[in-house]
Amino acid sequence: MEDPNKDHNLSKEQNINYLGSFPPMIQMAGLIFGVFLEFIIPTKMFPPHTAQIIGAVLVVLATVVILWSQKTSAEFRKREKQGEARSFSKGPYRWSDNPTSFSLALLVIGFGFMLNSLMIVALSAVGYWLSYMVYERRKKILMEEHYKDDYINYKKKINSLF
Repeated sequence: MEDPNKDHNLSKEQNINYLGSFPPMIQMAGLIFGVFLEFIIPTKMFPPHTAQIIGAVLVVLATVVILWSQKTSAEFRKREKQGEARSFSKGPYRWSDNPTSFSLALLVIGFGFMLNSLMIVALSAVGYWLSYMVYERRKKILMEEHYKDDYINYKKKINSLF
């Protein structure tokens, strides 16, 4: 029986990259829905100054980790093209199998804090959780097919939602 998660028109690497676009789309939907609800039911979490500081810290932290993740991924791909084995334990991947998506969620949640909106923070967190649940299951299948025991052993070491 055919794997329903497999797109026969794409290579495994392309399928993994294509699948990687799913979390940002779901997280953006959470943000948009949160902004919409904020207009209908305004919510405030903290005193404005406190919320802005928390939000700014999250936005800066998330931006740094996103850039670090992308740089590390580019190095992974470069080494693979040179015939070297992929090492999953570099950069932020030492602690997380999904640092870019998690950091994107932090970025959007930080934005929610900067606007002091419980709706944006909550729906952005739900968007991340939903995207993670769907994305991670499919990504695991593709990565195990492509990288076999290297990826399975890596996942056992980090076992992270982040």
